[in-house]
Amino acid sequence: MAKDNLTSEQLENDENRPELSAKDLLRCFGYLGRYKFIILLSVTLCAVCVWAEMALIRQSGMLLDSIAKMGGSLWELTLPFLLYGALSRVCGGLQWIMTTYATNRATLALRTAFFAKLQSLSKSFYDTHKVGWLVARNTSDMARISDFLTYPLTMSVIFVTTFTFALIQIARINLLLLLPLLVVSPLFILITGYYRRHMRRENRRVSRQNSKIVANISETVRGIRVVHAFSREEENYAEFEELSTEYKELNIRVARLQGLFMPSLDFLGMLNMTLVIGFAFWLINYSTRVDGVSAITPGDVAEYVLYMNAVLHPLRLMTDIYGLVFAASAAAERVFEVMDMEPTVPEPESPLLPDRFNGEIELRDVSFRYLPEQSLILSGINLKIPPRQTLAIVGETGAGKTTMASLMARLYDPLSGSVHIDGYDLRELSSVALHRRMGFVPQQGYLFTGTVMDNLKFAAPELSDQAVMEQARALGTHKSIAALPQGYYTTVLEGGDGLSLGQRQIIAITRAVLADPEVLIMDEPTSALDIYHERLIQSALEQICKDRTTIVIAHRLSTVRRAQKILVLAGSVIAEVGTHEELLAEEGLYYSMYKRAAEGYLGSV
Repeated sequence: MAKDNLTSEQLENDENRPELSAKDLLRCFGYLGRYKFIILLSVTLCAVCVWAEMALIRQSGMLLDSIAKMGGSLWELTLPFLLYGALSRVCGGLQWIMTTYATNRATLALRTAFFAKLQSLSKSFYDTHKVGWLVARNTSDMARISDFLTYPLTMSVIFVTTFTFALIQIARINLLLLLPLLVVSPLFILITGYYRRHMRRENRRVSRQNSKIVANISETVRGIRVVHAFSREEENYAEFEELSTEYKELNIRVARLQGLFMPSLDFLGMLNMTLVIGFAFWLINYSTRVDGVSAITPGDVAEYVLYMNAVLHPLRLMTDIYGLVFAASAAAERVFEVMDMEPTVPEPESPLLPDRFNGEIELRDVSFRYLPEQSLILSGINLKIPPRQTLAIVGETGAGKTTMASLMARLYDPLSGSVHIDGYDLRELSSVALHRRMGFVPQQGYLFTGTVMDNLKFAAPELSDQAVMEQARALGTHKSIAALPQGYYTTVLEGGDGLSLGQRQIIAITRAVLADPEVLIMDEPTSALDIYHERLIQSALEQICKDRTTIVIAHRLSTVRRAQKILVLAGSVIAEVGTHEELLAEEGLYYSMYKRAAEGYLGSV
């Protein structure tokens, strides 16, 4: 099954994933963009810094030999230490600043690219993926990638350059001094291989569990009113505690691996140093040149020990480096997992950009279902809506009313058939241009953090505050908005918290009309309004709908009966079409719903 068709839970629990690889980590470097030259310069400075450190070691050996021979002035012996030390510190500081600067820019580019990708993905993606699952990728996973680009990258350069320079200098002293490394290296390869295999798996599990925790918190906070209403605090706490406990156990397993790896490296370091000192002692005492002089001097031995210690120091940091690399590998895999997904409602290669729509909408043999395993929600739908006509869509719950409206707005593409506006297949039009000319009021109008005015200008930011108020007066919503605590400048919390459902819907309807769309789609526009506000909206909508094509999904009789045509959906097909009077005269499905509503059993049509 393609990843695009998997839910967030299926992706998290997919045990058939390939082993983590460096491919996704390498992709992160592509986001350095024009800052790549800074990283190149930073690597160069890092190499210079290491070279200066190696020169200090070389100078230490020379100093020791000079002291033994009682030769050289104090100034000649100490000045190189000052110069090499200053060069090392200056280059090291500049390297760190430049690396941090460039990698933070890369993280910013990746983070914004991820956000842009989220906005480009189709609504079907959000039907199957949790908000917390996505938030974790753009927060904790991005932080792990940022840590990798900054710290392990620098340490890897230091380790490679130190190891290279040290080997060259040791070989310069005496090739035989490289023999202890041949003993230790196989052990190092075996230990790191074991650590690498297990850390990859455990870091993937840690990242997966972190996503579950973030998703759980997000879901609980968003539904906190329902939690309180049903006294679910204890059950939710138990569920969260279980997730957190598992997260703790996974982190302990990672820490246990690190705890075993670090002493193992320290043991190898001690073993190597023991071999180094013992071998150096043997060379001093038993290895001679042709003239009978010792093969190496005490200064050479000091250099040798310092070079090996310089190699072992970054080696001891390999535990942290490996941990960060494997955590970043798992994070990068999860980030690019989303980045590589394709929208199910793709943008055409050469989109058409009509100047304006007349508003004729046609569905040609349209069939649709949300998931492959579902039965068809709409089957073989054929419908033509003339320009500037108001169509009401009614039917029982689950009949496909919202689905049909969503297809007209191209929130989804049909499984088969096509949807047209003014003769254009929606799949040939620019999605941005289409949605700018089409107003959509969903069942629950979502409001963003800011003020009421900010939300009203969401689709028409060019309007002045005065123009917004004037249009709200024409629509009949001005008094309701002005009655809020600070009127149009009342603070709106996330999702519209702090406002009643009716107030949110009034703002959402006003917002859609302010965009002056040629096609207006409203899904239960007055369901959350009281009788007074419903009448105000209905009175205004009669004038607004005269100049545009309007599709209304509604249950309330007062909304439906004013439509020029009413469509009844049942059993995934169009069961009836006609005016209010015509459908009542047929005494079919619409008549039955109308009768039940009139008798007060259902309370809706």
